[in-house]
Amino acid sequence: MELLVAKKMALKTSRSFIFSRELLNVIRKQRSQRNTDIEYMRYLTLLESLVYFGNYEFFVIHTANTGMISMNALPLAFKYEDENSSAVGQMMLPLESPVVIPKETVEIVDKVICDMNAVLVQIVPGLTISVKELGTQLLENGKTGSRIQFMSLKNRKEIPLKYESEGIKKIISILQLLIVIYNQSSITVAVDELDAGVFEYLLGEILRIISTKGKGQLIFTSHNLRPLETLDRGFLAFTTTNPVKRYIRMTNLKDHNNLRDFYFRDIVLGEQSEELYDPTNNAEIALAFDFKI
Repeated sequence: MELLVAKKMALKTSRSFIFSRELLNVIRKQRSQRNTDIEYMRYLTLLESLVYFGNYEFFVIHTANTGMISMNALPLAFKYEDENSSAVGQMMLPLESPVVIPKETVEIVDKVICDMNAVLVQIVPGLTISVKELGTQLLENGKTGSRIQFMSLKNRKEIPLKYESEGIKKIISILQLLIVIYNQSSITVAVDELDAGVFEYLLGEILRIISTKGKGQLIFTSHNLRPLETLDRGFLAFTTTNPVKRYIRMTNLKDHNNLRDFYFRDIVLGEQSEELYDPTNNAEIALAFDFKI
């Protein structure tokens, strides 16, 4: 009965029942009685592996992150490992003013930033970031926290990170995950609107490097067409206006075709099996603008 309720709740809230905490707990409770059941243990091992992947190796970055950056907050996603420790997760770090965080969190942030700076200084020549400690302050739980502010350093000039462009802050917010994708084959990162605020040429170069030498998997959406010029055609899917068949691969594409030009031409001529763009009429748009204020 408990599982039936959990299944209905999962359906109502558009969650997976298979990967729900309720089902997982029931299966785990049976382990001691069924540890000799080979088929049961096989499915349990598979499920546990998927749970581990979802918790520690699969990251989803929503457009809400970009919104938080616009509000001068830095959503820092990370997966950090060294010989003595490891950490994985996401922190929302205010940039508008100094923030008080636990001392152990400062240590993690310092390590993540140290990793990122090695790449950041190459992506944005001369730019590094740091944490400036401004003293200590008691936290709500009575423990001592550190009062910190995030800084950027370029051309020997240090300024608060909040004054950097949104594109720079967007890159910083996901850079540590991009580093992990480059180095670890088990990692998958999905980013909605990866291109938001990022300089077009730089976006293309980052994607080119990850697609040719990266070991993990990056899944992203983009309004910018620069990826059409830097990624292998087999990696690309295009949205359509058909809600039943939302994504398609381009057909009738020749090796010598420039994919960006081909995409624009198809918007006009409509040669694919599905419509890629809901047609607009320039004359009607101009007429709509022509009203009296």
